[in-house]
Amino acid sequence: MGHSGYPKGAARGVKSSSANVERFAVATYGGSAEGHAMTTIKATCPTCGEVELTADDLTLMVCSQASLSYYAFRCPRCIEEIRKPADDHIISLLISGGVRATNWNVPAEALEEHDGSSISYDELLDFALAIDRTDYLAALAEHAFRA
Repeated sequence: MGHSGYPKGAARGVKSSSANVERFAVATYGGSAEGHAMTTIKATCPTCGEVELTADDLTLMVCSQASLSYYAFRCPRCIEEIRKPADDHIISLLISGGVRATNWNVPAEALEEHDGSSISYDELLDFALAIDRTDYLAALAEHAFRA
């Protein structure tokens, strides 16, 4: 073990965010029964603290908008799903530990700039009530039979 508490040669990373500090460690240990090295990834659960995971325990979602990339895991102690942001350093570290990345794109509509005020809850409720009062399928059928 090195002086930091991680095995010598283990990859380490530190991620800072406004609310907390994320500590990460990816360490490869001796062979498994199949002759492959086993990778242990240490991550932090906000409730339980540091937990040990395997690459299969993590989901890595890499977004076309870098700030929306994240990784997720289910804490083996409290069973809560934990989701945290993943910058380029975290992404590289997880991939080097054998975590498979899934790429995703934000729909273009979500990135468009929108003008005007947002729809209010009252407007949404009025719309829902209007749909409930009107049988649009019957109106379309009646229109189709007239033509």
